[in-house]
Amino acid sequence: RASAVSTFMDFFAKCPNFEIFVGTCATFGYELTDDLLSAAQAYYAAKSETPAPVESPTPKSWSPSPNEMREIFLLRKYAIGKWKSKGLVDLDDYIFNLGGLPSEIRSEIQRRLLAAKSDADVSAAFENLATGTRDDSEIRALAEAINRLAESGHG
Repeated sequence: RASAVSTFMDFFAKCPNFEIFVGTCATFGYELTDDLLSAAQAYYAAKSETPAPVESPTPKSWSPSPNEMREIFLLRKYAIGKWKSKGLVDLDDYIFNLGGLPSEIRSEIQRRLLAAKSDADVSAAFENLATGTRDDSEIRALAEAINRLAESGHG
């Protein structure tokens, strides 16, 4: 049961708005209680009022292969050289030599490089690529409310 709730909450967090959440639930035959619909509607209303933080697309559990480690090394060397010669780094013309990197990792590196203001920033763009986390406290609070509702016999 906990696994099912966790999976449902992951799905809930990934829905961009209330309409897609409800439509997807209907498509897959999930019956939603009035309380859950009200809570979801309030959650998505609050979510749309606050600007979405720029989230790191970096996967939470990515362990680079030896070829990917080498690719990162070569890419860092290339980026530092470009920064020193031009003062900016654009990876669009970089050709990966060993099969490349996952798109999420490439995007995260590019995002960090675009924000770089110094040599140190360029070098740091290649550090801690797999440690990104996101704040899911609101979703967890909603999950706890749903669990309490289910346990009280009203769901």
